[in-house]
Amino acid sequence: MNRPLALLAALWLLLSTAIPAGVAVAEDSQPATPEAAAAPTESSPETKKGNPYPLTTCPVSGEPLGAMGDPVVIEYEGREIRFCCPSCEAPFKEDPTSFLIKINEQLIEQQKPTYPLETCVVSGEKLGGMGELFDYVHDNRLVRFCCRACVAEFQSDPAQYFEQIDQAVIEAQRADYPLATCIVSGETLGDHGEPVDYVLGTQLIRLCCPACVAELEKNPAKYLKQLRPEEEGTEATEPAEGAETMEGSAGA
Repeated sequence: MNRPLALLAALWLLLSTAIPAGVAVAEDSQPATPEAAAAPTESSPETKKGNPYPLTTCPVSGEPLGAMGDPVVIEYEGREIRFCCPSCEAPFKEDPTSFLIKINEQLIEQQKPTYPLETCVVSGEKLGGMGELFDYVHDNRLVRFCCRACVAEFQSDPAQYFEQIDQAVIEAQRADYPLATCIVSGETLGDHGEPVDYVLGTQLIRLCCPACVAELEKNPAKYLKQLRPEEEGTEATEPAEGAETMEGSAGA
């Protein structure tokens, strides 16, 4: 073998053994560990991707959100979570699974009384008709299935099925909606055109205009507590004139 060929062979051997088999290359963008994949990230109402966190209490301390200043908002696996104060983040990050189980149980308890469907949104079967129904939480929202087998079909297109649930919530609650004013601005519903029907969990909230949606999502607990008497132990009340304007309301 002549010298140039020998040099090329040596170079090829060196390169072929420099990268051990199984090492990820740059194109593999997946985190190296499950912990990295599950790490919570700071979020804000302006940048969040999922549905708003609809519970009115902190999952760690149990304190009402807003009782210790603006709630702390994080995003965990694309899902919004809110705490009463910064010190509650650390316990959640240490054991997110336990707290998510607790959150899901509270979401089911909160949303089940106003869940609008008596049939499975996937199969159309009557809930309970195939034995004990299956309660499932997706992105802070309750979905009730006739059986576990329907979950996979739901996960293939959650938006499609939530659209059906939202329409059922609106139809079930609009006629008896307790407020005549927008819960955010205090304006009379209808003064700015057709009211916006917004579904938070399984609760209908009627707003005077699209601009109020962003303000609602900044602090859903604040407005939900005004609307749902069982959350506060009082009757649903209209916002005081001038007190619940978009400019003056607290946001997370």
